[in-house]
Amino acid sequence: MVAITQEIEEKKRSLIQYYENPQVTAEAWKAKGGKVVGYLCSYVPEEILLAAGILPVRILGHLDDISVASSYFQPFVCRLIRSTLEKGLTKNLAYLNGLIISYTCDGMRMLYDTWVANVNTEFNYLLDLPSSLDRMPNLRYFQRIIKDFIASVEAYTGRAIKEEDLRSAISIYNRYRRLAKEFYYLHFSQDLPLSSADFLKINLAAFVAPKDKFTDELEAYLGLFKAWRNSGAASQRPKMTPVHISGSVVVDPVFFELVEKVGGYVISDDLCTGTRYFWDEVEEEGDPIQALAHRYLSRVTCPSKYPAENRSSFLLDRIRESGARGVIILGEKFCDPHLFEIPSVRKRIEALGVSSLCLETELVATGREQLVTRLEAFVDILKRKEGIK
Repeated sequence: MVAITQEIEEKKRSLIQYYENPQVTAEAWKAKGGKVVGYLCSYVPEEILLAAGILPVRILGHLDDISVASSYFQPFVCRLIRSTLEKGLTKNLAYLNGLIISYTCDGMRMLYDTWVANVNTEFNYLLDLPSSLDRMPNLRYFQRIIKDFIASVEAYTGRAIKEEDLRSAISIYNRYRRLAKEFYYLHFSQDLPLSSADFLKINLAAFVAPKDKFTDELEAYLGLFKAWRNSGAASQRPKMTPVHISGSVVVDPVFFELVEKVGGYVISDDLCTGTRYFWDEVEEEGDPIQALAHRYLSRVTCPSKYPAENRSSFLLDRIRESGARGVIILGEKFCDPHLFEIPSVRKRIEALGVSSLCLETELVATGREQLVTRLEAFVDILKRKEGIK
């Protein structure tokens, strides 16, 4: 029993170190002759980069103060954009060989131009995306965009991306997605020796680690959990009130820590840094370019894209299957697409008979005392609805 618990803790630390030390992983990749390219937004088809021998690293902004970037962007530009530029200008992303930005909003388009003009990276690319994702002409258009993207990556690396390279990369990513989903469902149970904050850190680690290596480690980690359960072990912590987290990019584990502090348990999510990232797989049969285009346009949509029906149904499905008693909506300040849809989202949630709490954030959890007070009151309301004292 003790040995399994120690193995679980060691494997958890091994996975989280990718999240805590992305530069170490990137430098190790480059030391073997590879390139490291950052990207913003989960609409970037990472499989293409991996097929070219490039390590894709998702840029998630940072939680520290922003100073230098304030000379370039107004304070009403979202923190993800401003903090990314800050890291570029202050050389904190000097380990990147390039950056890919998908055109999801005008702020991202502005970031691309500013980055190219002021940050010295070898390869920069603006990935165009149609706003409406449900029409055949847009699917054909995105296939052309993917082909142009492949040609640009090939020109940069001096290496042709073969069909078998794409198929291999798709297989690697699909395997990760299946295991990430299995991990998500395992986390439904509160008997695992794993906090909600560490669960988030492991999910974030997947954005910066080599996918094949990370997936191997994740599979071993899940195997340890199963062995731990089969041994008859159980968590010693009391049962907490399950809540769902809804929003876009959540990178500050403090949000999850505070939810647990007041007696809640983050059981499910529909985050861009959570389930929306890994939920949908790429078809492994047929033309890989068509399969990639179809997956990225038919996946659970971002609020910056149309139509919104599958996003709403996805949110409600995650709430129903997890048994969440309440929903905490983290609305990223100055992100108009996400903030605009919050009223309609709350109506749908409350139609299920589930309470919701909306918190405005800027990536980082600020005003913690006030935040704890609001979370504590919300969890108390959920407990009273369930007749729990």
